[in-house]
Amino acid sequence: MGIAMKALLTRISLPRLVSRWRKRHKAKIVEDSDRPWLRHYDRGVGHDLAQPQALLTSLFLDAARDWGTATAFIYFERSFTYTEVYRLVMRFSAGLRSIGVTRENHVALILPNCPQFIIAYWAILWLGARVVPMNPLLSEREMRTQLKLSNAQAAITLDRVLPRLYRIYRNTGLRSIVVASLETFMPTLDKIGYRLKTRSWLNQPRVQKDRSVHLFRELLIDEAGPPSAGEIDPDSPAVLLFTGGVTGSPKLAVLSHRNLLANAYQARIWIPGFRDGKKTILAALPLLHSYGLTVCHHLAWYSKAAVLLEPRFDARRLARLSRRYSIDLFPAVPTMFVALLANKKADFYAQICISGGSPLPEPVRTEFRSRFGIDITQGYGLTEAGPITHCNPIQGRHKPDSIGMPWPGTRARIVDLQSRLPLPPGEIGELQVTGPQVMPGYYRNPEETRNVFSSPPWLCTGDVARMDEDGYFFIVDRKKDIIFTGGHNVYPSEVEAVLCEHPAVRDAVVVGRPDSYYGEVVFAFLLLKTKGTISLAEIKRFCRDKLTTWKIPRGIEEVDHIPYNFLGKALRNKLLENIKQPAKNISDGV
Repeated sequence: MGIAMKALLTRISLPRLVSRWRKRHKAKIVEDSDRPWLRHYDRGVGHDLAQPQALLTSLFLDAARDWGTATAFIYFERSFTYTEVYRLVMRFSAGLRSIGVTRENHVALILPNCPQFIIAYWAILWLGARVVPMNPLLSEREMRTQLKLSNAQAAITLDRVLPRLYRIYRNTGLRSIVVASLETFMPTLDKIGYRLKTRSWLNQPRVQKDRSVHLFRELLIDEAGPPSAGEIDPDSPAVLLFTGGVTGSPKLAVLSHRNLLANAYQARIWIPGFRDGKKTILAALPLLHSYGLTVCHHLAWYSKAAVLLEPRFDARRLARLSRRYSIDLFPAVPTMFVALLANKKADFYAQICISGGSPLPEPVRTEFRSRFGIDITQGYGLTEAGPITHCNPIQGRHKPDSIGMPWPGTRARIVDLQSRLPLPPGEIGELQVTGPQVMPGYYRNPEETRNVFSSPPWLCTGDVARMDEDGYFFIVDRKKDIIFTGGHNVYPSEVEAVLCEHPAVRDAVVVGRPDSYYGEVVFAFLLLKTKGTISLAEIKRFCRDKLTTWKIPRGIEEVDHIPYNFLGKALRNKLLENIKQPAKNISDGV
């Protein structure tokens, strides 16, 4: 036997092979002990995620180049291909440049789910500017605060929002306003029906055009779009999203191109079938929220899926759409699933339903599965993390009341609330996460950024949780007092400040009261200057022009005193324990 052959046999000898196997097996055991959830991933889901090196706009360009004739989205039965959207984006980016929008500008996008949102979103990013999504239902006061905080130089909004915006914009730093209309891209019959239903020919405000106000359709300049902004670092800001974070005070989470692209990659890996394209996503979640933005928008462009674009949630309409189209994915909040169940005469069809935004009650999941044959998968995230960090397996085991396990490339741990040291499975502490989707920080707020990162790169979620032996996580309580109502976040301190402006109110404490439909509703305890001098109806009227609808208290109770601890924090749980008002009818309309 030759020398070379002997050397080869030595290298592949049984003892050597066994030794190698033991080393690899030991490494695997160490890895699994650190990340026990890896053992429970669905087949085909990778354990890690390579850091994206591209910009978010690569999703838009790749889809237009490779899937040009495929449907990008459907809006009131009208379909738009990826090529059509690409051309509209190029034309609108030229229009934005003509009114002075340049690289690194902040542009407020105050729109519901409509074609103009998608067109403007990609056009802003194409110019190297930054998107600041805002809710069109905000009051003037809230809108002014957010525009100032975001340092937005331009805003794109609806004609129906314009009167509110026009009254305040001169004090916000805005230089330009672009006005769109919901019915512009509707098919003719839907446009007529919409105008008849909403009486828009009577209610639609007349746009007072001046040097600062422009019509969306007039900025669709019929010329070649401007070149992209050139070399942009993937770690540069792409979208700034409002959040209360851990402390509840309003601030802007800065999400980079890399953060958002990574979360889109993770979603595509996690959800079966979305690696192959030709899927349909029902987008009833607002795209202006991080959840809808990632799962309904970015995921669609990355997987070349078609999006059913719905400007408002309507359970009956969604049931009809589910019968007409083959819906592969329906991301929603628990309130939406409750509304679909309340529609007793309608069926609903979808391959995959994912719940997020607030805890999904197990009875809702059970009833939904029993009636429609669809198992709702619960996930978890926060705006500061793009937003999704956890989800139950789509095909594997879903543990009741669990938020699931960390997504590929994401790590999570439970730390002691006082020592901040990591805890073993089963112990309760604060949930911390890290991964490529986690933001670099808050906009112009270094102090809050330092507070939310206990020891970089670990992001403090503010949620008290535990992890079991299998790596499934369970939320136990909320460290923060944010109220989750119908998928919206309400910050009690904001509502309390408004209530205390009422001349009859001496002090106020706002809490979340359990509700079978909304999950929670806003409830206020009021300490009055004179007993019995205010009613719920009067409080609602007072708050109506100062707060968005879902922030207005649905119930109030007068108290003789408000208990505080030695740190000056109201004892909300003590107030809730002694509440007198019955829970029924708490979710009646405002």
